[in-house]
Amino acid sequence: MVYNLHSPWRKSAIMPIWSFQLILLSVDLIIAALLVCITNNTPAQTVSIGGKNVTIEAGTQSWDVANLVLAAIALLLTCAEIVLYVYSDLSPAIFLGSSALKAGTWTVVLVLDILAVSSNWEKGQWNNYIIYVVVGFAGAVYLILIVGVIYAVVVFLRQRGTVASNVEKYMMTTSDASFRNGY
Repeated sequence: MVYNLHSPWRKSAIMPIWSFQLILLSVDLIIAALLVCITNNTPAQTVSIGGKNVTIEAGTQSWDVANLVLAAIALLLTCAEIVLYVYSDLSPAIFLGSSALKAGTWTVVLVLDILAVSSNWEKGQWNNYIIYVVVGFAGAVYLILIVGVIYAVVVFLRQRGTVASNVEKYMMTTSDASFRNGY
């Protein structure tokens, strides 16, 4: 296989990654938006936890907003990657940086969602089901974002090795030609 330095992408790898990212991030964004609406309109509840009555505050939770905002950012970054790819401006370094940024920010979302499982909010009526769905989708999104980072690292290293090989070949060819010409 001839490796083209200006086209390091394999469509059979990058297109499914983006497809799953677009689908999962869109669904997660919708779920997060619905959750913000639900929690914003939910009245305060009093539940018994370990024999103590605990009041679950009404209103939007911080992890809801973080999930919503960071899902929108990750979706916009994925769309930007696709646009750059279409116009042949997506470099392996940009793709690696964008993928790492998405995975890094999504780590925050996943940690906040997991912490919400252990909070008092989870003890409310139907809240435990809601949070497990959110954690499930956050985990699925995180998994596909990690796959994207792995592919970005592979492409980046492969492109870097090709550049080094091409420079080495050029230098050998140039030095051989100048040696034969008597320079």
